[in-house]
Amino acid sequence: MIKNVILSPHLDDAVINCWHLITDPDSTLLNVFSGIPPKGTHAWWDRMCREADSHKMVQIRLSENAAAVSISGNTNPQQFLNLLDKQYRGSGNDPMVNDLADQIEAFIPKAATIFAPLALSRIFRHPDHVLVRLAALELHRRNYQVQFYPDQPYMTLPYKPRQLKLKHIQALAERVIGFKLIAQIVPLSQEQLEFKRKAMKTYDSQYTLLNIPTLGAMDRISKRPYELIFKPITAAIKTKLSDTEEHY
Repeated sequence: MIKNVILSPHLDDAVINCWHLITDPDSTLLNVFSGIPPKGTHAWWDRMCREADSHKMVQIRLSENAAAVSISGNTNPQQFLNLLDKQYRGSGNDPMVNDLADQIEAFIPKAATIFAPLALSRIFRHPDHVLVRLAALELHRRNYQVQFYPDQPYMTLPYKPRQLKLKHIQALAERVIGFKLIAQIVPLSQEQLEFKRKAMKTYDSQYTLLNIPTLGAMDRISKRPYELIFKPITAAIKTKLSDTEEHY
């Protein structure tokens, strides 16, 4: 029985941030922006990752993702919305939040808990991550249980959970999301970390390049002995859907 659905904006976000959930046999992944672009598509990030053909790159990433998740032992089929990544669909072609929520809802058992990215980086909030967060908030309005995870490497966490840092993230999240949250710190055993590290490095097309501009963040994530989830503690929520929050 599926009790947890992890919304992974791209092919790697769930493994990076929600390994403890992936290893739960009652969990499954819903990969949102995982569609294969048309042949002849060439995106700058893919060229940086040593594959000029974006059509081929996403196929490579799908294969990497299957291998990475298999390391967890989770045998539940992954789900895919097959929407195009921002770099492939260009400006002016973003899905509407309500439409995206409708598409996600079709895959969610009513009693399941949804886990969505916070998308609250102080440096760069990936537009795909923001869209998934907003869709999750819409699903919360539809009475689904929704919890949130800091989306690393965009958001940063200390090696060990520090109260002041977590309070800062929590305060920002509450201000943007619109309701009270409580942080759940999930320890990872050494064995879990070893498997997570192996799974993260399975994303060979992305790992090294992501590690460079983030000054080694991927390496640090693979060694951090905990993961973090923010749970709502009240049903009160702002009615606005637009992502108009300030950047701190």
